[in-house]
Amino acid sequence: MSYQGGNAIRLTAQFKDWDGENVEPDLVKVIIYDRNYKKLQEHSIGQANRLDTGLFYFDLVINEGLYVYEWYSEIDGLPSLKRNLISISKM
Repeated sequence: MSYQGGNAIRLTAQFKDWDGENVEPDLVKVIIYDRNYKKLQEHSIGQANRLDTGLFYFDLVINEGLYVYEWYSEIDGLPSLKRNLISISKM
């Protein structure tokens, strides 16, 4: 995904159980890495960022560059990861 710098980007993630049903994770975090997977930011996500059962968002504003964002959650004590690449261009 590519975005223009200076804009807020809304990242979303939906978490499901083994049966494909939406589920509330025990823990939710968003982690931002540079292109070499060096951790730059980590944010705990709570109920204020909940849109619906198992659906969470995080608004990100970040400088120009290539990044990886990761949604990390724990569901019944097991990790669930969702990663994606994001490109931020000059304004």
